[in-house]
Amino acid sequence: MSGQNLEKDLKLVISIALTAGKMISDTCGSVKSVETKQSFADLVTETDKNVEAYVFEQLRKHFPNDKFIGEEGTSSGESGKTSLTDARTWIVDPVDGEYGSLILANDRPKSVTIIMLLGLRVELDAILTPDGVVGVC
Repeated sequence: MSGQNLEKDLKLVISIALTAGKMISDTCGSVKSVETKQSFADLVTETDKNVEAYVFEQLRKHFPNDKFIGEEGTSSGESGKTSLTDARTWIVDPVDGEYGSLILANDRPKSVTIIMLLGLRVELDAILTPDGVVGVC
């Protein structure tokens, strides 16, 4: 992947992550539903689902032929799982940190993580906290 394309993709991903971070901040303290996935500590909220759906909607507009894997399961666009292959694949953790904030009642920052793999290698990785701190590689 060329550096120019990667830089363009990174700018797009940062923009998406900033909006997703605002979505998280806007719902802080107003979570209406919480579900468990595989254990009592593996939580999913409506914010998780909404943020993941937003991120994938935006990524699909720009990369309709790519694959998508999301922690909350909205990635495939249908029921079922998406397999990890050599194809360009976006992996999203929409809201990291629910357990700490919902159960332990701490103020641990919740982050949005967006990763792009190509040939099973990380080509782009952006982590954003709602306060605007962005880490990229």
